[in-house]
Formats: sequence, C-alpha cells, structure tokens
Amino acid sequence: MPSDGAGGPRPRFYSRLPTPGTRRAVAGRPSFARIIREAMPGFRGGPVLPRAEQLSPDEALAAFQDHEKESLRHTVWTFHTPFIGGLCSCHRADCLAMQATVTDGVPVMFRGESVAQVEPASCTGCRECMKACQFGALGFSAAEKKAVVDPRHCYGRGVCRAMCRREAIRLVDRRNVLAAANLW
Repeated sequence: MPSDGAGGPRPRFYSRLPTPGTRRAVAGRPSFARIIREAMPGFRGGPVLPRAEQLSPDEALAAFQDHEKESLRHTVWTFHTPFIGGLCSCHRADCLAMQATVTDGVPVMFRGESVAQVEPASCTGCRECMKACQFGALGFSAAEKKAVVDPRHCYGRGVCRAMCRREAIRLVDRRNVLAAANLW
C-alpha cells in the first residue's frame, strides 16, 4: 500500500467514506488548478493536493468497477460547468444528496441520460438488481417471475446492470422512453 507521506498507509481507493485529506487525480490529465489558470488567467490560487494519489485511467476504471460490485452509485459533482468538483461513489445510507433527492423530494441530484430496461428472455428473476437499486426503480413481477423497471424512478446509474450476472439489463436513452423522457 502506498505511503501518505506522513509514514502512514494511503488507501488505493475508498468505497464508502474517504480518509480525511485523501483525494485522487487521474495521471496524464491536466490538473484542476491548471485548467482554471488556463480558463481564467487572473486566477491566483488552486487546490493544494499534497496527499492526492495519482491513478492511471485503467486504475480509475477498475476502482469504479469495484465500487459497482458494492452497489455504490457514481455521481459527478460540478461547480460552474465544465469544472468537475468531484466524483463520488456512495450508497444512499451515506449520501445526504441522495437522501434529500429520493427520500425527501428535494431535487439536489439530476437523473442520468439513460434508464434501465430489462430483457425478459434473459432475466432469471434472481432479484440481485433490486438489491442494488437505491432509487426504488426495480420491482418484481410475481406473474412473470421477472424483474421490471419503473422508468419514472430510474436515475440511470446502471449499477443494476453491473449486478446482473445474466446481462439482462441494458441502459437506453431516457428521451426514447415515454414515461421518463421529461424527468431529469
């Protein structure tokens, strides 16, 4: 495990709550500070990330895939577009933004551009996808013995798809699903 520079171990990635002061940047990509300086020549500051761990694009992708196996939701938090303030992988129990949006009806988060769709011929009815969805979009048809998606509740995160061993779930363009086309 890499050192944090202070003698202690630094986690490769975090899945629920980050170690205080630990952030990650993808190697080979311009730093946030550089992007800001180029976009705003008068900018004098910039983030100080002495404990940031550099991940290659492949390592970052592997970390996201590991997070999906834990049913964690990926969100992108922006400041003033196009500046990304953070990438988060969290669970509804740990995420105030998700709780506010889904449980309390305060729209802090927006839905993705996709919605999940189940291929009935491939679905075995195992219900693993239902366990993964923190938005209540997946149900079970007792008559058909298959999972079903309510696109009005789907946020298009795709974690249900990652949990399906039979690859019976795919993501489709939200605009092409009448019940979800205008829900953002």
